[in-house]
Amino acid sequence: MNIQDVEYLEILNCKIEYCGFGALGGPLGNFGGWKNVKIKNCKLSYSGHYYQGGDGSSRPYDRPDGFGIEPSDGPIEIVDTIVEHNYGDGIDSKAENTYIHRCIVANNSCDGVKIWGNNSKIENTLIYGRGDGNPQETPWAAIVIDQVEKKNSVFEIVNVTVDDFLGKNYLMYVQYGVDIYILGIL
Repeated sequence: MNIQDVEYLEILNCKIEYCGFGALGGPLGNFGGWKNVKIKNCKLSYSGHYYQGGDGSSRPYDRPDGFGIEPSDGPIEIVDTIVEHNYGDGIDSKAENTYIHRCIVANNSCDGVKIWGNNSKIENTLIYGRGDGNPQETPWAAIVIDQVEKKNSVFEIVNVTVDDFLGKNYLMYVQYGVDIYILGIL
């Protein structure tokens, strides 16, 4: 699904798998982008694999995410969702007010969860297995928080478990100028 501007959308109980591009995503909106969107009890997996019947190496987009959207007003809620084995990031939300909870983000090729928008939160989520089966060390991070345009942005990480033996680098990258509240990361 490639959506530019949407308001009051619910994606419930869906399996979106084996997409040539990302499973759910969208370009920069003309009218606020994604607003009031809920993704619940879904599986967003294998984006970029088997593109047009092949192994995915000839796909036109180098990093297809499970969920990846450009800046928007939000809020975006992703709950009870599994995001795994994508050739890009698991979840990459540039929306403000993104709330990711009770999710599993596993075995994606690049970053696990990236949040960019002010007032975003990751809670009760399990993140593990970068590299999508490739046993080599990787520079990608389990969690990325990047917000340099809006000073004093606030992000929360509450009761999140990261299991990352493969990366052998930083578990989390955070840009300067943000406030982060971490409660119970394992």
